[in-house]
Amino acid sequence: MNFIALILIIIVLGVGPLLIGQSMCGMLKLNRDMCSCFVVGNFSIWALCQVISVPIILFKESFLWVVIFLSAAIIIIISLGIMRESWIEFNLLIKKRDALIIIVSIVIFLAFLLFSVFLQHTDADDSRFVVNAVDIIRTHRMFLTNPATGEYLGTWKGEVTRDVTSPWAVFISYCSYICLIHPTIVFHLILPINLYFNLLCIYWILSDKIVKDGVILYRCIFIFLMFFISIYGYASVYTAETFLITRIWQGKSVVVGLGIPFLISLYIDIYNNSVDRYKFILLLIVETALCLASGMGITIGALMAGSYGIVYAINKKEWRMGICMCLTAVPNVIYMVISLII
Repeated sequence: MNFIALILIIIVLGVGPLLIGQSMCGMLKLNRDMCSCFVVGNFSIWALCQVISVPIILFKESFLWVVIFLSAAIIIIISLGIMRESWIEFNLLIKKRDALIIIVSIVIFLAFLLFSVFLQHTDADDSRFVVNAVDIIRTHRMFLTNPATGEYLGTWKGEVTRDVTSPWAVFISYCSYICLIHPTIVFHLILPINLYFNLLCIYWILSDKIVKDGVILYRCIFIFLMFFISIYGYASVYTAETFLITRIWQGKSVVVGLGIPFLISLYIDIYNNSVDRYKFILLLIVETALCLASGMGITIGALMAGSYGIVYAINKKEWRMGICMCLTAVPNVIYMVISLII
């Protein structure tokens, strides 16, 4: 990995999401703290990738069109944020007595990063993601090659069919193409760092919804417990904790590890505070991003939206808002129908 590639990685997976997040948070009237901007920025990029990629895949066009349109969309959103002067706010106040738990939480977080590198679990499912990404970079064709044999199929068959509506490998290929790095390195080394920072930010946001008065010390304890429990849940290759630690780069892990906690934080916020159209837009963005990650995201996202909409309508006696909650699953329904047709 050369110096230019390192700079590109920082821009694409670090600075880029922050700038997009500050722009989106400004437009959606959300808090513009660093954690919110970083998370919203990443989910916005994933949602854009989903909306742009699927039509191009269905028309069997070149991957380069994804690169062009996604890059253009990112630049436009960042430019809008700069013109609106929606700058990130740094408003974290830390007391001396909170220092120890904060340090411990950081150590646990760094341990997660090390585990993701040295305790990697690879299997046939992982190989399929990597092979698809490598093939996209090499041929600029998307999911038209048998990942097991390398044979050109010309259409979508078998397991590859599910990738058409959940093209997580396309996002990896985009990062690889822009950063000039092999997709395998992006999958197993670069992307986990980005995803774990997302996870830390999501836990921080979620802790603010759960902890009374948002006390920094208790929020750090919450984060520490979440990471600590995950580390000691590494009992087999199929537990949720294992996916979170050693298989975070897989789409299904992104859905369960990042998407669901972020949705829960949004639902808690909507339930406890006033509802406005901007929060519905953010929910639509998150639901679309989950569709990119995995077919599981299409299903689980729709179930969560429908279930929460019903609960909200019954408890709050506001059926109109409950229906609006359910309608945030429209992207999931659309991609589910497409997956059934093809």
